[in-house]
Amino acid sequence: MLQCTQAAATTIRQLREQQGIPETFGLRVFPAQAPTGEVSLALGFAESPEKGDEVNENHGERLFVAAEVAPDLADLALDAVGDPAGNGAAPVRLTLVPAPDTT
Repeated sequence: MLQCTQAAATTIRQLREQQGIPETFGLRVFPAQAPTGEVSLALGFAESPEKGDEVNENHGERLFVAAEVAPDLADLALDAVGDPAGNGAAPVRLTLVPAPDTT
């Protein structure tokens, strides 16, 4: 099941607060088709999961993962990556990384 690192949870929380979205909303991960026909992942805040979504909570943040992409994301985690130069010029972005081993 897709996980969320502490850094990603903090970023999600900050984004939700900046947008004035209630803390009861979760982050939904779902497939989105680009005009070119390619399918990529999309993220958006949702009040509740859609039918068939996998629901996971990490570090106080709920993730709703669409059933179509859940198997492909099962061994991954959302992480937040900041400005590589460390000067704060580039925005923090969410990326997929291998999930931490919890055994």
